[in-house]
Amino acid sequence: MLRTLVHELGHTLTAWAFGRPAIPGFDLVWGGGVTLHGEQKAWLLVAVFGAWIALLYHLRARARALTWAVVGLAVYALLALTSAHEVLILFMGHGSELFFGGLFLYRALSGQAVISPWERPLYATAGLYNVLSVAWFSLRLVLDPDYRWAYGMAKGGGHWMDLSRIADDYCHCSLQVVAAALLLCSLVPVPLAVWLWRRSRRTKG
Repeated sequence: MLRTLVHELGHTLTAWAFGRPAIPGFDLVWGGGVTLHGEQKAWLLVAVFGAWIALLYHLRARARALTWAVVGLAVYALLALTSAHEVLILFMGHGSELFFGGLFLYRALSGQAVISPWERPLYATAGLYNVLSVAWFSLRLVLDPDYRWAYGMAKGGGHWMDLSRIADDYCHCSLQVVAAALLLCSLVPVPLAVWLWRRSRRTKG
């Protein structure tokens, strides 16, 4: 349930960030979850671009931070005004699992924002579960044709699965290629969490 919740929130928050209203939910028929999102709304995009402009104004006296914010705005505009943001919305289901998996692992290692010592093993368990689940899922899609067929059946038919849509509708490549890219992404959170933890220790020291 935690993984499903994180997955659907990833779709939802990314959709809202690019001006597309979305509502997450659990799929009570086939299991897992489903996120419904609508078309891009001009007023939402204007609000997000307004937030970016406010951020630029806030950082106007900090040259380095302002430079990074301008780069971020340029990347956001490129995504928001093309179909690339649709690919990101689809990807950020599994992407959010990896993000929160890495965040949980960092908290387990560093103890940051931890009140009770029991939180650290819980964070470690949840973090590893999220990351390893995505890695195993993507590895099976790459190597197992029967698993790819079952995934392609899309909960009994009538649905479109995230990676299938990325492969067929946008990248025009095989599902294996997209799954391999996700597998590579799953290798990032653990070493990144360890690196951030070691860096924070050096900073404190």
